[in-house]
Amino acid sequence: MMLDEQKKSDETAHQEMERYRRLTTEAKHKQVERFLVAKPQHKKVQRFTDEYKLIKTLGSGAFGTVKLAKHKATETQCAVKIIKKDSLKVAKVYEELL
Repeated sequence: MMLDEQKKSDETAHQEMERYRRLTTEAKHKQVERFLVAKPQHKKVQRFTDEYKLIKTLGSGAFGTVKLAKHKATETQCAVKIIKKDSLKVAKVYEELL
């Protein structure tokens, strides 16, 4: 009689393990489906001047200018390189030639 009870207990444990495995697999599939179907959420980009105040020009070159800026909230100073979009196209051409 004890062997029958042990056998039933083992079968029940096995069934529960299988059910758990199926549930986790189903949960994973649902999560992947939600990811694939979800609309991309784009982060709203703030304007640079909303966060920083440009103080003065430190230098300029072929690709753009470097300016001293101050973060409005923390008042931390930093250097900011402002690159001309046209120069990026030229840089790509140089890169391809090398």
